[in-house]
Amino acid sequence: MVCPNCKNMLPNGSVACNRCGYSFVNNNYPNMTMQNNQNMNQGNTVNPQDQSIYRQQNNSQMQQPSQMYFQNPNYRNVNNKNNKKTSNTTLGIIGGIILFLFLLVSCFDSDDDKKSNNTEEVTTSVAVEENTEGTEEETTEEVHVVDASELSDRNIEDYSYITNEDLAKYAPNLGDQKVCFTAEVSSLYEDSIKVNLGNGFMYSDCQTTKDYSNILQEGDKILLCGTVEGQDSYGFLGNSVVIKDCEVLKVNEGLESYDTASSSDALQEYFVVTDEIANTNDVSEEEYKSVCETYSYEEILRNEDEYKGKHVVISGKVDQVIEGLLGGYSIYITDSSGNKWHCTYRYKDGESKILENDNVTVYGDLNGTANSKTVLGKQVTMPYVEINYYE
Repeated sequence: MVCPNCKNMLPNGSVACNRCGYSFVNNNYPNMTMQNNQNMNQGNTVNPQDQSIYRQQNNSQMQQPSQMYFQNPNYRNVNNKNNKKTSNTTLGIIGGIILFLFLLVSCFDSDDDKKSNNTEEVTTSVAVEENTEGTEEETTEEVHVVDASELSDRNIEDYSYITNEDLAKYAPNLGDQKVCFTAEVSSLYEDSIKVNLGNGFMYSDCQTTKDYSNILQEGDKILLCGTVEGQDSYGFLGNSVVIKDCEVLKVNEGLESYDTASSSDALQEYFVVTDEIANTNDVSEEEYKSVCETYSYEEILRNEDEYKGKHVVISGKVDQVIEGLLGGYSIYITDSSGNKWHCTYRYKDGESKILENDNVTVYGDLNGTANSKTVLGKQVTMPYVEINYYE
C-alpha cells in the first residue's frame, strides 16, 4: 500500500506511515511531522508553522472531496458477495411464494371451470334426453338387407341343425358332419367369417367358398351351413371350431324357424363326453365321472407319458394326509391291490376333508409319476393324480 501523504511504500495493513506519520485511522494533516501529527490528534499544542500548515490543509479539504481508504479492500468484496447471495436468496423465497400462490389460485379456477363444464354437460344431456323423449318411439333400427341372389341356394335338407353350445362342446366328435347353425358375424375376411359360439374368448373359423366381406357387415345375424373339420384348443382362452366349405343362406331375416333351443336328433349319437372333450370343455360332474377308468398300475409306471391326461378312478384307504402350500393337500392312497398313489387336492369352500384311514373313491387326471420316501428312507415312485372329485 502507498501513503497518500508522502507516497512512501508501506506493508499491507499498516496503521500509520513510518516516514511522515500519516494515520490511516485518525484525522491526518499532510506535510506535518509525525510528532506534530500525534500532538494535533491528541489535542496538544503545536508550533505556529505547523498551525499554518494545518489551516492550509484544512482549507484544501474543504474545497476537495475527501477520500476514504480501507485497511483491506478484500473485506469489502466479500461483504458485497454475501450481500448479493442474501439478496438472491430473499428474491428466490419471495418468487417461490408468489409462484405457489399463483398455482393455488389456478387450481381453484380449474376446479370451478370443471364444475361449470360438468354442469353444462349435464344440462346439455338433460336437454337432449328431453328432446329425444318424444321421438324415441318413432325411431326404428335399420336392418341390413342382402339381396337373395348374393346368398347360397344350397339345399338345407342336406344339413342337420345344431345349436352353438353343442357345436362348441362336441366339435371333436363331429368331424366331417354337415351342419347348419345361426351365428352373429364378429369379423369378415375374403375367405372366412369369424363368429363367437360362446366358447370363451376365441372366435370360430367359418371358411367360406366365396368372398362375403363386401356383402355382410359385422353384427349381422346369419344362417350358414358347412362341414365340421375339428376344434383347436387354446386353454383358458377357449376353443376355436373350424367349419369348412361354408355358405350363407340367410341374413337378419327369416332366422326364427331355424334358431331353436335344441339340435337335430340326427346328431344325438355324437353328443357324448370323451377324454378329449373333458380335457377341453367344461363338463358336469356326472359327465366327468363317466369318462374315468381304471388302468394298469404297472403300465402307468412303465409308460407314464402315454397316460398323461387320462381320467382315472381309484378306490382305497388313505395312509397319510399332508397339508401343503396355498391350501393344497397331498393324499396318499393304497388301493385294494396294495398299490400306492400320490394324489393332490385343493378343497372348495364348505367341503368336508379327507382324513387318514378313510376309505375313499377319487376321480382325477393322471399327470405322470411322483417320488416319495418311506419312513425308512427308501425312495418310492408312484402315479401322480390330480383329484377333481371324491366320495
